[in-house]
Amino acid sequence: MTEVVRENFKELLPVILGQISDASFVSFDAEFTTLGEFSLFDSLEQRYVKLRGQASSSVINQFGLSIFTQDPANPECYQVSCYNIYLFQRSFGPLNKPFLCEPQSLEFLTTHKFDFNKFIYQGIGYTNRAQESMLRSYLAKNGARCGSFEREIYGDELKDVCSKVSQWISAQEKGQELDIQCGNIPADLAAIYICFQFPNVWAFKSDDHEAQVRVKIVSSDERKELDKKQMETNLDEQRGFSQVIEAIIKAKKPIVGHNCLLDLVRIYQQFIDDLPSTLERFRVKVRILFPEIYDTKLVALNIKKDQPNEFPVALTGTRLDELYLALNGQKAGYQVPHSPNIVMDKETGQIYGDGYKKFHDAGFDAYVTGYVWLKLAHIASTIHYLSRDTIRTLKFKEHQAGVAPYKNHIKINHSSIFRLVNAVIGLEFLTTFLYTFIYSNQDLDKPVKGATTGPAKVTISSKFGLAINPDQFINKLTSYGLVEVQPLTRTQVIVATMGQRTCNAIIQDFANSEEYNVAPNNLRPEKMNKVTPILFGFVIGMILVPLCVVSRVMWR
Repeated sequence: MTEVVRENFKELLPVILGQISDASFVSFDAEFTTLGEFSLFDSLEQRYVKLRGQASSSVINQFGLSIFTQDPANPECYQVSCYNIYLFQRSFGPLNKPFLCEPQSLEFLTTHKFDFNKFIYQGIGYTNRAQESMLRSYLAKNGARCGSFEREIYGDELKDVCSKVSQWISAQEKGQELDIQCGNIPADLAAIYICFQFPNVWAFKSDDHEAQVRVKIVSSDERKELDKKQMETNLDEQRGFSQVIEAIIKAKKPIVGHNCLLDLVRIYQQFIDDLPSTLERFRVKVRILFPEIYDTKLVALNIKKDQPNEFPVALTGTRLDELYLALNGQKAGYQVPHSPNIVMDKETGQIYGDGYKKFHDAGFDAYVTGYVWLKLAHIASTIHYLSRDTIRTLKFKEHQAGVAPYKNHIKINHSSIFRLVNAVIGLEFLTTFLYTFIYSNQDLDKPVKGATTGPAKVTISSKFGLAINPDQFINKLTSYGLVEVQPLTRTQVIVATMGQRTCNAIIQDFANSEEYNVAPNNLRPEKMNKVTPILFGFVIGMILVPLCVVSRVMWR
């Protein structure tokens, strides 16, 4: 496991980008400064609105990235390089966006030994495209000048440095150089301030001494060229980790997360661009950027339902730690022939000795996510693609085929399956337009085989017309775990539960109640409106008829 911070990011970046280019797939995980709250009654659109607000006001402070590559010489072996990356966007010009921290989230991170000092002092910067555009405009207009915050802290020392430079310049000619000790001032900051104050010199951090700046007299043409190069350098430094995300987008490799809708929304906001205002456009944009996404939680849920009784793997739960312990041999039973052998890349260090204690460390969770997905893909191939008796060493594309039914479907806790619309690259507007008319919520949220369509609900009403107070009635349901109650009428409430078993238990327990009538709630998102096919036909007609006319004219 390689820890990536400011000090080694520049050195590791080319290595990471090269590994992404050659990878079979990448897996990821993220830790956040807020977690947020959602309701069992939230629709997908309502859930997205909440996620969008949280992603805009909080940040990913640690990102885990694992890069898996199948060995061409030994297809049963996968090499994996793992990175645990601390992130922190420093103030620079217009980049000074505040973010929220939630006590519950910070307590969670503290429990799992998160290093807050490393987050602040050594976190790598990042920008999304909107921020990069704003920063580029700022640098073109103002150059890399010091902000008021730096001038307030180092004001007197900066004045002393500039005084020395001013005295030296008056007696020097072009090409002459001066080394200046910076004292307590960061050398990069001193160089920026000198360049801003003196248009006929160029200052840069000395290679010989950390706390020293070298000043050189230059011509106006040289200064313009140096300013231009420095602007690109500043942009690259501020883009930071966003370059890794852009490389993943460019490579179009499969990406794997665990219960990863929150991660995807925040990744988009923090490293790609400001989130679209609607769920529909978000679906399309994510599908264009990441054509192949897998959620290990959803894959595991379906494999649990599909695996034969005699199958040697016991998937008792779908939490990441439960899946890892079931699939890595620490629990008895995992004996699927020709299962992939996952080997840690020697150059990125060894995996944690006692992995179980490192869960919720983003780097380790990313490794486990990829590990679990590959093992599940092999099981899925055994169940669906080949028989257990004829299973053999599989190529990566065959593993992909095993989990193809679950591609671009994401499990949402307490809710339905999130399905990404098939988008046509290069035709985003048309895709979004057709999508809006063609697909209803029911179609896009249609679950894969064996998956649920949302939280199970039950309707409860008073037998004698007495009013039901939802806040008081929920006290009767404490034994059923997480439930929520909303009023339907004065005498009727709807109860949302975590699953169908809980719903059935409530129905059974209240069936003989002397006070209440109970019934399952079968309300589902409305099916496609009857006018939708007409609109779809109209749209297609508007496209095809002119093409037919033109073709007929040309044929004549």
